[in-house]
Amino acid sequence: MIYSKSDPQNIPWIKKFEVTVVEKSNHFKLQVNISSKQSSRSNADLIFSSNANSTSSKNKHWRIKNRISLINDSGKSTFDFKLNEKDLNKVLRLQVRYKENNEQHESERILLFSQVMVNLTDDTDNTALFPERKLDQYKNRIDTGVCFSGGGTRAMILAMGQMRYLHKKGYAKEIGYYSSVSGGSWAASIYGFAPQNNSSKLLGSYIDASESSKLINTSEVPEMAYGTKSLTFISNLLCSLAPLIKNKNKNYTNEMLSRWWIEAVGITFLAKNELSTPFSESLESFTLNNSSLQTILENQGSLQKIEEKKFRFMNTKRENGFYPPYYIANGLILRPTEGRNGMYIPYEYTPLYQGAGFDGKLDRSKLRIGGGNLPMFAFDTEVISKLKDGKVWVMRQNSNSLASLTTATGISSSAFAGATSSDGIINMLSLLKFLLSFVNSHSNKELQDQLNTFIKTLSEQLPNDSSFLKNWDYNEFYKNFTKKNISDTITFIIDHLDNLTPKANYFSPAQAKTTTENQLFNFGDAGLSDNFGLMALLRRKVKRIVVFVNTETEFNYQKSTPEIDTVIGAFFGMAQKDDPIQGIHLENMQVFDKALFKNLINDFKKCQEKGETLVSKNTLKVLPNKNWDVSGNYEVEILWHYNCRPKNWENEMDTNALEKLDTKGIQVLEKYSAGIIPPGKFPFYKTFPATLLGLNPFEINMLANIAEWNLIQTDDLLSEFLQIKEALTV
Repeated sequence: MIYSKSDPQNIPWIKKFEVTVVEKSNHFKLQVNISSKQSSRSNADLIFSSNANSTSSKNKHWRIKNRISLINDSGKSTFDFKLNEKDLNKVLRLQVRYKENNEQHESERILLFSQVMVNLTDDTDNTALFPERKLDQYKNRIDTGVCFSGGGTRAMILAMGQMRYLHKKGYAKEIGYYSSVSGGSWAASIYGFAPQNNSSKLLGSYIDASESSKLINTSEVPEMAYGTKSLTFISNLLCSLAPLIKNKNKNYTNEMLSRWWIEAVGITFLAKNELSTPFSESLESFTLNNSSLQTILENQGSLQKIEEKKFRFMNTKRENGFYPPYYIANGLILRPTEGRNGMYIPYEYTPLYQGAGFDGKLDRSKLRIGGGNLPMFAFDTEVISKLKDGKVWVMRQNSNSLASLTTATGISSSAFAGATSSDGIINMLSLLKFLLSFVNSHSNKELQDQLNTFIKTLSEQLPNDSSFLKNWDYNEFYKNFTKKNISDTITFIIDHLDNLTPKANYFSPAQAKTTTENQLFNFGDAGLSDNFGLMALLRRKVKRIVVFVNTETEFNYQKSTPEIDTVIGAFFGMAQKDDPIQGIHLENMQVFDKALFKNLINDFKKCQEKGETLVSKNTLKVLPNKNWDVSGNYEVEILWHYNCRPKNWENEMDTNALEKLDTKGIQVLEKYSAGIIPPGKFPFYKTFPATLLGLNPFEINMLANIAEWNLIQTDDLLSEFLQIKEALTV
């Protein structure tokens, strides 16, 4: 949660308020460490209390009150409390209260506990780590998967068109997995979980290229694509900064900025589809269905107080009532927050579990990563007990949750994750300069009108009793939401770049056998390495994979070195080591024989020469890759589907529509990105400007349509590849 009473600055002299729980032989020791900014003679009350988790008379409330007097030179105080296991069935609350000049200050920690099941890595049975493979809903579909690449708004809309075709043809119910990154994850999360049962409203309808002039003046977009409309995302991103414009306190910044991008993604793409409560102050998460939820709630602990309505289930109520392909959103563990170097470790978010796609110790480090998965709702918890009978006790501080669908999609697309490396910092500075350019091109009134729209949207999406709305001093923020103040705030952010990266607690499930060590890590966008989500399916030994490469890089074979998305080459050991942004993260990704890369290039070349959709079907032996926990040594069939603009499509297009698309469709991009980031042309819009500034309805519908057009042209190949034996049209 961005706005929290637990922030230390709410009590002027508190510098740090830390809570740890340690397992002892027959109880738990809870330790509270409070440090002051300077030596103080001020007094305060530390109140430790519980709320019973049931109506049973055996579960009684209790309250302990301590007087704090920080008069020593170190300015630190430590308090210990003994907890029995039955206490972990209660919601525990730690409060520090302090009065100054008749004004009450309060800092608070809410502690929630749960026993969670751990799925440990088993080299002899990968269903132990991937339990969906044993479920009736998926066990006959697990040999087939589809990857939707990253690429922000462009990738989301192209994925929407591809999902639309797979859905209406009935192919989706034959597919076991949708593995996604960034914009692909935005689309996959909405397709998998949105409560909208009418697929036409959610995904839109296809219009043939020859009739595309019908779309020139449309103002309508499919519900999935609502957040991709012009200026929607950038307005939400800027307006989310309104409280910071007045308060540039460093502690406030740390908490707020690490969630900045995530919350903007939730507001922009998920809230409209009823999948996110912006700035949620209660636990939210997602799971497969009611059965998997009941398994979660059966475990002991005060996390049982999660309201069932706060869990999102996969939607099985659309046409023909099938389970959508199993959802995998791909992200990364970047490094410990206290270190500057580290490997980029794949991290998966799924309905039944979350965890690292790696098993071992980091290079040059004693830190253990991976070795098992935990339930999704346990993301960002701290382990407080050793593994026993397949379970561990975990603790969450404060009721707000990073275990939500917003977090999974937000981290999977976190643009600011690039600030963890020197090259990435250059990239982030370009993005922030882009924001400055946007702000400076608007008047104060225009910016304040955007804030009005933002507040109106939030008011429609938040409950009436939301403390976010109560705490939002609208008049004060409106008055300060000026061009100068916003520009000053972005400049302030540039000085705190490292705080932009999402952060969460992590512990290795395998290491929990012997220790309860927790570590705060930076998390980020899988687009910094496997931008396709392919490795997640190779880990599961999926046999047939369709990879939608929804890239901004137009294929060009006419140069001495063919231009193609660099991530494809990385799978064949062809990473460009001198790539200024991504090369260092692509060098350890080889899973296919380098000599076979030329076959893919030749296939694309033949397709382009014929004016056809760029596709290539390969049968490849998977090579072992320890960095990605890919055991390899099996054959996979891959159907590569590359974003393209075939000559045959241009020939079918309505002339007027094609002219509008090429001349007037990118005005909003050119207006704000000139001289910073080139906007790109249809359908290769550059990721940052297209995502931040959005697209007009004509562009949105045409992107979805060209994605579907390309699938229509290759349907015979696709249906044969997916082993569709009969017509399945929904």
